[in-house]
Amino acid sequence: MEKPKTRKPRQWAWIAVVATALVLGVVFVAPVLSVVNDFVRAGFFRGQDKATYTGGSEDNLRAIHRSLKLYADSEGALPPADRWMDEAWIRLQTRDLPQEEAKKKLQAPGAALGEYGYAFNSALAGKHPEDVPDGATPMVFESADKTWNAHGTSVPQGALAVTVAGEIVRR
Repeated sequence: MEKPKTRKPRQWAWIAVVATALVLGVVFVAPVLSVVNDFVRAGFFRGQDKATYTGGSEDNLRAIHRSLKLYADSEGALPPADRWMDEAWIRLQTRDLPQEEAKKKLQAPGAALGEYGYAFNSALAGKHPEDVPDGATPMVFESADKTWNAHGTSVPQGALAVTVAGEIVRR
Protein backbone atom coordinates (compact mmCIF):
# COMPACT_ATOMS: atom_id res chain seq x y z
CA MET A 1 0.00 0.00 0.00
CA GLU A 2 1.20 3.47 -0.90
CA LYS A 3 1.45 6.30 1.54
CA PRO A 4 -0.76 9.30 0.88
CA LYS A 5 1.12 12.33 -0.40
CA THR A 6 1.55 15.11 2.09
CA ARG A 7 2.46 18.69 1.43
CA LYS A 8 5.99 19.67 1.95
CA PRO A 9 6.81 22.30 4.57
CA ARG A 10 8.10 24.62 1.84
CA GLN A 11 4.62 24.88 0.28
CA TRP A 12 3.14 25.97 3.61
CA ALA A 13 5.75 28.72 3.83
CA TRP A 14 4.58 30.21 0.52
CA ILE A 15 0.97 30.16 1.64
CA ALA A 16 1.99 31.98 4.83
CA VAL A 17 3.88 34.63 2.81
CA VAL A 18 0.88 35.25 0.53
CA ALA A 19 -1.52 35.42 3.49
CA THR A 20 0.77 37.87 5.29
CA ALA A 21 1.01 40.07 2.19
CA LEU A 22 -2.79 40.17 1.92
CA VAL A 23 -3.19 41.11 5.57
CA LEU A 24 -0.54 43.83 5.31
CA GLY A 25 -2.16 45.14 2.13
CA VAL A 26 -5.50 45.44 3.86
CA VAL A 27 -4.01 47.01 6.98
CA PHE A 28 -1.67 49.54 5.32
CA VAL A 29 -2.66 50.09 1.69
CA ALA A 30 -6.43 50.35 2.13
CA PRO A 31 -6.26 53.41 4.46
CA VAL A 32 -3.83 55.15 2.09
CA LEU A 33 -6.16 54.50 -0.84
CA SER A 34 -9.06 55.80 1.23
CA VAL A 35 -7.22 59.08 1.94
CA VAL A 36 -6.27 59.48 -1.73
CA ASN A 37 -9.89 58.86 -2.69
CA ASP A 38 -11.00 61.59 -0.26
CA PHE A 39 -8.57 64.05 -1.85
CA VAL A 40 -9.78 63.16 -5.35
CA ARG A 41 -13.44 63.53 -4.37
CA ALA A 42 -12.72 66.90 -2.75
CA GLY A 43 -11.21 68.15 -6.03
CA PHE A 44 -7.68 68.48 -4.66
CA PHE A 45 -6.06 67.25 -7.88
CA ARG A 46 -8.33 69.23 -10.20
CA GLY A 47 -7.14 72.45 -11.81
CA GLN A 48 -8.35 75.67 -10.26
CA ASP A 49 -11.37 77.24 -11.90
CA LYS A 50 -10.67 80.69 -13.31
CA ALA A 51 -12.84 83.53 -12.08
CA THR A 52 -14.26 86.52 -13.89
CA TYR A 53 -14.04 90.10 -12.67
CA THR A 54 -17.20 92.19 -12.45
CA GLY A 55 -16.21 95.12 -10.23
CA GLY A 56 -17.37 98.68 -10.76
CA SER A 57 -15.36 101.90 -10.66
CA GLU A 58 -15.22 102.03 -6.85
CA ASP A 59 -13.94 98.43 -6.72
CA ASN A 60 -11.37 99.25 -9.40
CA LEU A 61 -10.15 102.35 -7.55
CA ARG A 62 -9.83 100.38 -4.29
CA ALA A 63 -7.84 97.64 -6.05
CA ILE A 64 -5.59 100.20 -7.77
CA HIS A 65 -5.04 102.02 -4.45
CA ARG A 66 -4.12 98.74 -2.73
CA SER A 67 -1.68 97.83 -5.51
CA LEU A 68 -0.02 101.27 -5.45
CA LYS A 69 0.29 101.11 -1.65
CA LEU A 70 1.96 97.70 -2.00
CA TYR A 71 4.33 99.21 -4.56
CA ALA A 72 5.15 102.15 -2.27
CA ASP A 73 5.73 99.83 0.68
CA SER A 74 8.11 97.60 -1.27
CA GLU A 75 9.89 100.29 -3.32
CA GLY A 76 9.84 103.17 -0.82
CA ALA A 77 7.72 105.54 -2.91
CA LEU A 78 4.89 105.66 -5.44
CA PRO A 79 5.91 104.90 -9.04
CA PRO A 80 6.79 107.47 -11.70
CA ALA A 81 3.65 108.88 -13.32
CA ASP A 82 4.53 107.48 -16.75
CA ARG A 83 4.77 103.90 -15.34
CA TRP A 84 2.08 103.78 -12.67
CA MET A 85 -0.20 101.33 -14.49
CA ASP A 86 2.72 99.06 -15.35
CA GLU A 87 3.58 98.80 -11.66
CA ALA A 88 -0.03 98.51 -10.45
CA TRP A 89 -0.76 95.81 -13.03
CA ILE A 90 1.94 93.54 -11.60
CA ARG A 91 0.27 93.68 -8.20
CA LEU A 92 -3.31 93.31 -9.48
CA GLN A 93 -2.79 89.86 -10.96
CA THR A 94 -3.94 86.81 -9.00
CA ARG A 95 -3.68 83.10 -9.68
CA ASP A 96 -7.44 82.56 -9.90
CA LEU A 97 -8.05 85.45 -12.32
CA PRO A 98 -6.98 85.26 -15.98
CA GLN A 99 -4.83 88.22 -17.07
CA GLU A 100 -7.58 89.66 -19.29
CA GLU A 101 -9.95 89.66 -16.31
CA ALA A 102 -7.39 91.18 -13.94
CA LYS A 103 -6.71 93.96 -16.45
CA LYS A 104 -10.38 95.00 -16.11
CA LYS A 105 -9.42 96.44 -12.72
CA LEU A 106 -7.52 99.12 -14.67
CA GLN A 107 -10.46 99.85 -16.99
CA ALA A 108 -13.23 102.24 -16.09
CA PRO A 109 -16.68 100.73 -16.63
CA GLY A 110 -17.78 101.43 -20.17
CA ALA A 111 -14.25 101.85 -21.52
CA ALA A 112 -13.75 100.22 -24.90
CA LEU A 113 -11.21 97.46 -25.46
CA GLY A 114 -7.75 99.00 -25.17
CA GLU A 115 -9.02 102.02 -23.26
CA TYR A 116 -8.63 102.52 -19.53
CA GLY A 117 -10.13 105.77 -18.16
CA TYR A 118 -8.12 106.22 -14.96
CA ALA A 119 -5.31 108.70 -14.33
CA PHE A 120 -2.67 108.94 -11.61
CA ASN A 121 -2.02 112.20 -9.76
CA SER A 122 1.44 112.98 -11.14
CA ALA A 123 2.15 115.32 -8.17
CA LEU A 124 2.42 112.16 -6.03
CA ALA A 125 5.01 110.39 -8.20
CA GLY A 126 8.10 109.44 -6.20
CA LYS A 127 6.48 110.19 -2.83
CA HIS A 128 5.49 107.69 -0.17
CA PRO A 129 1.77 107.96 0.71
CA GLU A 130 2.66 108.46 4.39
CA ASP A 131 4.71 111.54 3.43
CA VAL A 132 1.72 113.28 1.78
CA PRO A 133 0.43 115.79 4.37
CA ASP A 134 -3.19 115.73 3.21
CA GLY A 135 -4.67 112.22 3.09
CA ALA A 136 -7.61 113.63 1.11
CA THR A 137 -5.35 114.28 -1.90
CA PRO A 138 -6.63 112.26 -4.90
CA MET A 139 -4.23 109.47 -5.89
CA VAL A 140 -6.07 107.97 -8.88
CA PHE A 141 -9.18 109.33 -10.57
CA GLU A 142 -11.55 108.75 -13.45
CA SER A 143 -10.28 110.57 -16.51
CA ALA A 144 -11.27 111.48 -20.04
CA ASP A 145 -7.74 110.40 -21.03
CA LYS A 146 -8.21 106.69 -21.67
CA THR A 147 -4.61 105.80 -22.46
CA TRP A 148 -2.37 103.39 -20.54
CA ASN A 149 -0.43 105.26 -17.80
CA ALA A 150 -2.57 108.42 -18.11
CA HIS A 151 -1.64 111.00 -15.50
CA GLY A 152 -2.30 114.59 -14.54
CA THR A 153 -3.06 116.79 -11.57
CA SER A 154 -6.60 118.05 -12.13
CA VAL A 155 -9.50 115.76 -11.27
CA PRO A 156 -12.47 116.36 -13.60
CA GLN A 157 -15.65 117.68 -12.04
CA GLY A 158 -17.94 114.80 -10.96
CA ALA A 159 -15.22 112.14 -11.33
CA LEU A 160 -14.69 109.41 -8.77
CA ALA A 161 -11.27 109.34 -7.15
CA VAL A 162 -9.46 107.36 -4.50
CA THR A 163 -7.51 109.47 -2.03
CA VAL A 164 -4.07 108.81 -0.61
CA ALA A 165 -5.87 107.62 2.56
CA GLY A 166 -7.93 105.15 0.49
CA GLU A 167 -11.29 106.93 0.63
CA ILE A 168 -13.51 106.96 -2.47
CA VAL A 169 -14.71 110.51 -3.20
CA ARG A 170 -16.58 112.27 -5.98
CA ARG A 171 -15.10 115.62 -7.04
